[in-house]
Amino acid sequence: MIKVNSEKELKKALSDQSVLVIHLEGTIEIEADAEKECLFEISRQHLTVIGRNGLIKVKLNGRSSHDFSVFKLTNEAKDITFENINIELKHQEGYIGKSLSAISNYAKNTVIRECTIKIEGCAGNVTGIMNDGNLNTTLETRADNCIFTNNHIYSSCRGEQKGTAYGIINIYANSANISGNEVTAHNTVKDGRAVCLYNSGRFLMVNGNKYNSINGEGDAIGIYNNGMYMLFSQNDVVVSGSREYGYICPSGSYSRIEDNTIMTSGEQAWGIVTQAVKCMILHNRYYATEYKSESFSYGTLVYGNIYLGE
Repeated sequence: MIKVNSEKELKKALSDQSVLVIHLEGTIEIEADAEKECLFEISRQHLTVIGRNGLIKVKLNGRSSHDFSVFKLTNEAKDITFENINIELKHQEGYIGKSLSAISNYAKNTVIRECTIKIEGCAGNVTGIMNDGNLNTTLETRADNCIFTNNHIYSSCRGEQKGTAYGIINIYANSANISGNEVTAHNTVKDGRAVCLYNSGRFLMVNGNKYNSINGEGDAIGIYNNGMYMLFSQNDVVVSGSREYGYICPSGSYSRIEDNTIMTSGEQAWGIVTQAVKCMILHNRYYATEYKSESFSYGTLVYGNIYLGE
């Protein structure tokens, strides 16, 4: 176990194979240029980083045409745990054409729990946690078997160029557990999107989360699911925007959506929209102040849902 309180010490500890546990102490303030791809890269196995007494505060400047992240876990990494880490990332000026992320994960068996992430910027995607499996397959991918639990995530996309604010992105990765998180996605860009959770992977358990999507001039989406075999249960979803979707599933299949609470407030508001086949939508509660519309595809079982507040 080692304690660190500077950028230099943290980089050294992350690359030291003999160090199995790192404790962050105090505030690590970093000013960085967007031309970098990441601040801290992890390409090793069996490491726990604990940040209960620390804060990583990043001020980012400049333009870039590639991704940027504070932490990047490469596909060579495995069995990495982040616990109680506090990250604040503020992109001050310029535009990042691709993704701006606090944590980009390409590694298997990653655990991120009880972390606090606040990220603000102007980019194509502004994302709290990005989990990228790379390949659309039922076979093993590089970012499989991950756990994201009890985290607080705030993601904000701003500026004049179109972008999307994401809380968590799961791209093609399988067998993830996303539970007990509080996620806010906020977008102030005209015609942009705010999405709390995007998924295109398989075999996800999404349980007991609180999602809040805010977008005054575009789409506010709680869950955007293009994956398969998702269990989505006991989640609270609040959406506020020009167009509001609690849960939208354009192409995924075989999902079970059960015992969730979905609240909308606008004139164009949909609780659940799915074009996927063979889903089950059971015992959900919808609150809509002005207008409500649900759209279900062929082969979907709909039972026991309650509509309130119209």
